[in-house]
Amino acid sequence: MPVGAAVLALGVPVQAAGQVAWDSCPQNLAVDGRCGWAQVPLDPAGAAGPNLEIRVIVLPATGEAQKEPVLFFPGGPGQATTALIPLATQVFEAARQTRDFVFIGQRGTGESAPLGCAIDVAGNPEWAFGRLWVVDEIRRCRSEVPPGRDPRFFTTREYVADIDAVLDGLGYGRVLLWGGSGGTRTAMAYLREHPDRVAAVVLDGVVPIDYALPLRFAATLEEAWRRVVADCGAQDECAAAYPELAEDLNRLAARLEEAPASVMIEGPGEEAVEVRMNRQDLSYAIRGILYNPVATASLPAQVHRAATTGDLTPFAQALYDRNAAMLDGVISVGLHLASYCAEDVPRIDPRRVAEETSGTLMGAYLVEEYSAACVAWTAEPLDAEW
Repeated sequence: MPVGAAVLALGVPVQAAGQVAWDSCPQNLAVDGRCGWAQVPLDPAGAAGPNLEIRVIVLPATGEAQKEPVLFFPGGPGQATTALIPLATQVFEAARQTRDFVFIGQRGTGESAPLGCAIDVAGNPEWAFGRLWVVDEIRRCRSEVPPGRDPRFFTTREYVADIDAVLDGLGYGRVLLWGGSGGTRTAMAYLREHPDRVAAVVLDGVVPIDYALPLRFAATLEEAWRRVVADCGAQDECAAAYPELAEDLNRLAARLEEAPASVMIEGPGEEAVEVRMNRQDLSYAIRGILYNPVATASLPAQVHRAATTGDLTPFAQALYDRNAAMLDGVISVGLHLASYCAEDVPRIDPRRVAEETSGTLMGAYLVEEYSAACVAWTAEPLDAEW
């Protein structure tokens, strides 16, 4: 039976929550699929109120669909679900022979009732340094949230409710879940709320539900860097070239702690721009580089060069490029803050901050930055169970 046919056969009203109205697919969709929109209530637990329109894309099984469909969860939070389509079709294409691939837009991201809140770091390179968040820009974004999109209802709790409603609308029963990074938390939350509907779960880069972001980011950065140092030490050529790699970074961090460095980067329009880079900027740049295995392989050489010559250009350029992309569209800043500021930051125990961050390259930088951002965003904490 075609996707949605079971629902149509039952005569469910066109405006029923979660039912998909099929439409043409975006021109940039590189694979054949079925695309549409689902109406979901702003407050799934409330009485009558405004609805939101979220994007739904189904890539039908390339053979005869015989197994549970795969539902993909985006990361971030703030990544658009549709951004996972290239990964799904390239890496997991064999599974699609017998399974539909399903992408249900997370409210607040992509085309799904967006809380975009783009911050133009690309046009203002200095915004990428000395801070993570430009608080005045967050206040502006918060004041420009469209009517009918109260950020209180843009959290994991509502996304889980949307998913269940849309799966009903699609006529699916049990499903297989795939989540990556921040999407692993959503997958686990859905499993917790609807265990009977889940056939299996694949978690790639687990973020536990009770993990108060970004409290442990400084510690996990240290752990990742120690692995880089250990890997370098285990390879004769790398160990010979960089025999004091750990100390190289310590010396570099100490110099930046004493005084920020002036660095030239390629800014908007390929023009040369001077920026000031401090220790925290370096830590966040390295954290971003560690997401990419190819870039990570270059870290020993870059750290050693910076420590011996003072050349911080690769780190400053990487930080600017990443922040410019992330804060101007790769993630929905509004959804990102709506989630962090309701589900994570309020649960950070101030007594644990020093314990988790002391003696690290990053220190309490991200905890302080997100705390300030959340004051500007003015979110209400969710119940402890979320």
